[in-house]
Amino acid sequence: MGFLSHSLAASLSKSPTFKSIVLPGDDYVPSHQLYPSDSISAYHAADSEYASPDAWAEYVLEKCKSYTECGTSASFSAVEDGKQYWYGFIFRGGAVDASAFEEKPDASGARAFIIKA
Repeated sequence: MGFLSHSLAASLSKSPTFKSIVLPGDDYVPSHQLYPSDSISAYHAADSEYASPDAWAEYVLEKCKSYTECGTSASFSAVEDGKQYWYGFIFRGGAVDASAFEEKPDASGARAFIIKA
């Protein structure tokens, strides 16, 4: 045939829409409400690999969009063994809010997104 029906093409082009969660500060990370029970996957990278918290958050969010069951993405930077790293997590389950995150003093650049209902 060489082409897709209009309805099939429309359904294939639909990707989930996510919205940002407003966190109380940029030092908030997923709490026990999400981690580890609802974790799908975790990601990390050296601090030098991404120019900003937004660039890292975009990478993690794209990973989330590749899983049909993903409803939340979270990303931040933190120090481990004296070195700065980016961390990202994607989670299954329904929509959450800022109460699913907790303050972590050595974290920074925290970003979180949830799927729009």
